[in-house]
Amino acid sequence: MEFSLQHAKEGGFKWVVLIGGDYYTQFGFELALQYGIVLSDNHPENAYIKVKFLDPNRQVSGPIRSCDSFYDENGA
Repeated sequence: MEFSLQHAKEGGFKWVVLIGGDYYTQFGFELALQYGIVLSDNHPENAYIKVKFLDPNRQVSGPIRSCDSFYDENGA
């Protein structure tokens, strides 16, 4: 995990988001919901979204959209 986070930071990414439990807090991940980062309104997995900021700018919020292969032809 540390290698991947360092690689992301070196690649210019400002934050990393994942869906998972409290296990990820040991790597500095926080609940994303407090920053307004959600899958969609009232989604049951919103409570499991974690974010780790890789730079001091924490100005990110809004819905998460996965790559197109996760969605059907209607975008759902």
